[in-house]
Amino acid sequence: MCKVDADAWIKTVAGDKSSSIGDAVREFYSENSENQPLPDDLVVRCVADRLSRMDCQTKGWVLYNFPKNYQQAEAINMLGHRPNRVVLLDFPLEGVMERLSNRRVDPITGKRYNLLWTAPESKEIADRLLQAPCDKKELLEAQFSEYEKCISGISQVYKELEKSLEKPIGGILVKINADQDHETVLELVTSMVINPVPLSS
Repeated sequence: MCKVDADAWIKTVAGDKSSSIGDAVREFYSENSENQPLPDDLVVRCVADRLSRMDCQTKGWVLYNFPKNYQQAEAINMLGHRPNRVVLLDFPLEGVMERLSNRRVDPITGKRYNLLWTAPESKEIADRLLQAPCDKKELLEAQFSEYEKCISGISQVYKELEKSLEKPIGGILVKINADQDHETVLELVTSMVINPVPLSS
């Protein structure tokens, strides 16, 4: 089975000077700031190119860092690259806040802390700890809200795909509770990959 990291593959495509898709990606980056995301159509072209290659077609694929919105999910689906299982790691806002808003770093030693689980060894250390701007409560809440909107759209694509199949078996979209230790989450995800469900019987 081929592991396909969409973000890493786009970087590979961008470096391929013999590829028309690579030319398009480089042209976009040359005309825009590095912080501007690649348009959905170019992202989909890059991913579709990778999934169309012989190794993915014969061995199957595990795709991550894609899709990132409804448009990407719908477009890759329409091109015929349809997964037989989509794993959604479900994490509540409370858990996100607990893990991220309590992160701190010691500016002197560089050591990282979580105020709930790995408290600083002394008040002196606690007083000098810094919080990253991206871990502020207000920003986390806003980002989580945007994330939920994207996930809702992506999920809808695969729910509709399930309905369109004559005999869906077990469902395509599977939610896993990610608010538990990482080994348990990994075992659950691995079981879904090792025992894939066919699109139809």
